[in-house]
Formats: sequence, C-alpha cells, structure tokens
Amino acid sequence: RNIAKGFMRGIGQWLYVIGSIALARTKLLKTRNWHKKFRMLAMPFYLIHQQVLVPIAAGALWVPYLRTFPVMLIITSITCITLSYIITRSGSLRYFFGLPPPKDSSLPGRKLRGFAPA
Repeated sequence: RNIAKGFMRGIGQWLYVIGSIALARTKLLKTRNWHKKFRMLAMPFYLIHQQVLVPIAAGALWVPYLRTFPVMLIITSITCITLSYIITRSGSLRYFFGLPPPKDSSLPGRKLRGFAPA
C-alpha cells in the first residue's frame, strides 16, 4: 500500500515537472526585446562580478549596516548591472567581454584569423 502510494506520488511529481517545462517553453520561447538585452548583459556581468564584489565587500565590512548580505547583494548587483550596460554600449571594448564588436571596428582583425587587431 505504501509502495503504491509513493509510486503514484512520484509519477505525479514528474508530471508536474514536465508540465511546468512545457508551459515555460510556450511562454519563454517567444523572442522579446528584453531577452536580447539581458543576453547581452550576461557575459559582461559574469566577467566583472567578482572584481566588483571584492572591493565593495572590503569597503563595506567597515560599516555595520552595509555588511549585511541583502545590502551587499543590492549594491553589488546595481553596480554590476550598470557597468555591464556601459560595456555593452561601448564601442570596441565590447570585444574583450565576449560581445560582437561594431561593424566598423578593427577588432578582431583579419590577420591571424582574428588573433591580432590588424
């Protein structure tokens, strides 16, 4: 009796997971404008978050209210998002953060299959 109950519960949980994935696919696969912007922000955010977190954390540890986790999370997130946005709007600097450079940029270059900016 308990084995059958557990088996049916497991099947129900898997059906819930599969249904959630199917629902998410139908709602999230439509390309929207904000998807593209967030995808462009993701790589610079990933590359700079640690370099931003360490100095902010080192400075905030001296102030009692700033060293709490929620405050650190908010300050670091806002700073990283702002810097990521600036990087995505910059010209050739985008190349060094894994983003495609503008069309008129000399990066990545034509010689050496893009390994030299010439």
